[in-house]
Amino acid sequence: MLMLLALGVMSIAWMSVIAVLVLVQKLLPERLSVDVPVALVIVSLGITVAVGP
Repeated sequence: MLMLLALGVMSIAWMSVIAVLVLVQKLLPERLSVDVPVALVIVSLGITVAVGP
């Protein structure tokens, strides 16, 4: 939730993207084939936001 709050202060669009990814991960049954790529996407988006302008 803290992550969504921080993203909401910076960008509503990024907060929405991350919220949808987290929601999809929570609603789908647990499978490594889904959880690992979603986690990698979230981490890569975080790095992109941190490094980008």
